Amino acid sequence: MAVLCEQYQLLFIAIPGTGCTAVTNVLLERLDGVSLGDPLISKHYNIAELLEHGLIDPEKLGSLVSFATIRNPYDWYVSDWLRHQEWKRFLLDEQSWIHRARGAKRQRELVTIALERGFDDYLETVLEPLPDHGLFLERMWKGVDHILRYETLETDVNVVLAQAGFSKHVVLPVQNYTRSRLSWFFRKNHYSRFYTDRSASLIERKFGPFLEKFDYQLDRSQPPESVRTIVSRLKRTLPLQRYLSR
Repeated sequence: MAVLCEQYQLLFIAIPGTGCTAVTNVLLERLDGVSLGDPLISKHYNIAELLEHGLIDPEKLGSLVSFATIRNPYDWYVSDWLRHQEWKRFLLDEQSWIHRARGAKRQRELVTIALERGFDDYLETVLEPLPDHGLFLERMWKGVDHILRYETLETDVNVVLAQAGFSKHVVLPVQNYTRSRLSWFFRKNHYSRFYTDRSASLIERKFGPFLEKFDYQLDRSQPPESVRTIVSRLKRTLPLQRYLSR
């Protein structure tokens, strides 16, 4: 989806896996934002699709400040692999988005691949059809005015909101957290440790210009998050048990 905040003349483009749910909910609850689009058609609209579907007109778009979030693709694809494994639970629900939304067939295929193959094979299946030397998720953030980073998301969001005239500081709750990242195995293994030379070189080949443009790399120096750190951040959401009991 996308979120329009009329009062502050802001348009947020939600890019999956980049903290967009937390930003969306803050905009809806604190800035009286309005969701644009039908989630059964697409969970995520870019600017071109908003125009194509008549969800916003070009003149209105020209008066807005648009922004979106990005994330280190090395980190993003580990979460993507784990997330598709977790989506197994949706397959049995015929009313779930995974059976009804645009692109649902491909998402079901990726769930099967994530469950049956290791990370290297999953990554190769997903990335090999893409052209080399591309810009990661460019179709989603192309045309936006400001690109915010997942790694500094709360700070970046507050800068954009302050510039738009919203003076209160917002705290972003952790939402849609990939539950596998709470596991003992993942806490002991920083995302970089999932990469072999083969998979790391694939990311570099596919997204080299993006990595250079935004100064992203495969950072093997960072220790994994402790469970204390993860749980303290999850306590910002209600209730914590929602994440631990699924």
